[in-house]
Amino acid sequence: MQPGIQKHDWPAGTLSGEYLLLFAAGHASICGLMAVVQGGLTLTTLLAVLAGLWMIARWQELFSGRLLSLGVTFVLAVLCVSVFILAPPATPVLFSLPVLATLLFCSLLLDADQMGRQLTDGQLRSAQSWALRHGMTLLVICFVLLVFVSPLAIAGLKEILAPEAPPNAPQMAMDRLTFSQELLFRFCESMTAFFFFTVGACVGSFLNVVIYRVPLGISTLVKASHCPSCSQKIHSKDNSPLIGWLRLGGKCRNCDLPISARYPVVELTIGLLFLLLYYVQLISGGINLAGRNTPGYAGVLWILFYTKWPLVWLYVYHCVAFCTMFAWSMIRFDGQRVPRFSVALMLGLLFAVPFLKTSVQPYPVGIDGAYSSALAYPGVISAVGIVAALAVSGLLSLLKDRIPPTDIGVWLLLGTALGWQAVVGMACLLLIASGLHRLICGPGLFSGDRAHWAWLVLPCAAVVHHCLWKAIALLPVV
Repeated sequence: MQPGIQKHDWPAGTLSGEYLLLFAAGHASICGLMAVVQGGLTLTTLLAVLAGLWMIARWQELFSGRLLSLGVTFVLAVLCVSVFILAPPATPVLFSLPVLATLLFCSLLLDADQMGRQLTDGQLRSAQSWALRHGMTLLVICFVLLVFVSPLAIAGLKEILAPEAPPNAPQMAMDRLTFSQELLFRFCESMTAFFFFTVGACVGSFLNVVIYRVPLGISTLVKASHCPSCSQKIHSKDNSPLIGWLRLGGKCRNCDLPISARYPVVELTIGLLFLLLYYVQLISGGINLAGRNTPGYAGVLWILFYTKWPLVWLYVYHCVAFCTMFAWSMIRFDGQRVPRFSVALMLGLLFAVPFLKTSVQPYPVGIDGAYSSALAYPGVISAVGIVAALAVSGLLSLLKDRIPPTDIGVWLLLGTALGWQAVVGMACLLLIASGLHRLICGPGLFSGDRAHWAWLVLPCAAVVHHCLWKAIALLPVV
């Protein structure tokens, strides 16, 4: 058990919640059984079985209160979605991998909520002290795992598990890399991933400036970075994302007053966002994007080294949209209002870019399903998205006591950058998640001291929806 986090009952709140969680654990186990019956013993069915057993373990409150349980649940959910997208198994819809992934994500949200209810200011201070003592070591370990260990592990697993080419498909043998080639390929992929994480952390450092200065009307470009307490300029060597805060011990070098831990948290969050979209959207060939055809070859070599510029521009466009969404939500988190000029500027920019780069248009298919790159089409999609965002925001305002509060600017941003489909999908996701949480845990999701956390729900849900967009679109509509 992690220091400062107490064990708690997982199915908290209501009697109906207890029975729903019992049903979820039973359904997850049936999903694993159906996968074995349909496909035999394979890596895919083994994943379904492990996910089902993990849901049963969580229902029995094993590993409660452990941060490790959140990581295991998240990894299993992501693997279920990835396998379904890459090679959908022939299982009934109600027992498919997306359903299993949905149950795992519900478990993840409930675990996070329960652990959040137990946290106190003293425990947060203890966590900050632990981060200051071990943060640099942890960064080095993560770097080694990402850049050196993961390429070796992936190359080794592929060498062990990859089947030989069947007689009727000799071209598979030609496409298969040797161990040394696979290792070099994965090393380049990991080094590029580290580069994208570093860029994201630098963007997060700039967003810290935006979040603090924009509501106060201070320029984000003219004045250099400075301590908010003593106003002294921060030296360049102390301004490195993550590392600078750890080197200073969380204090200003000049006045020795504490620097909020939120600064490195924002840098880490945006860095992980860039890294997530790098793997899920960019080098996968846009495999998460509904309405787009993925290229025949994916990976860092075929997407970046032999640059597929439409995918690169789309990645940059979505990163800008999500970073803006996060910055606005953090401003509301602080109890401030996002200036109208900032909203108008970013919406205008995101609306105009698809006219210049038609490959970044929100949803590039027509009514008949055919691809369209007409110049006016991106504007039509974004305009419809804005109308849908206004309608959804107005309807959800009628339910403000039953769902987390949302900012209309974030909805407009979703409609402009991702289209009306994302707005409608996000609204349904928000309503379902809020309803399930209220049914299982009772009211009071964001109340009292936790009320300001509600502003972060929509951007987090938007990222999850974006990563699962194609998997959701593949589900048949009954």
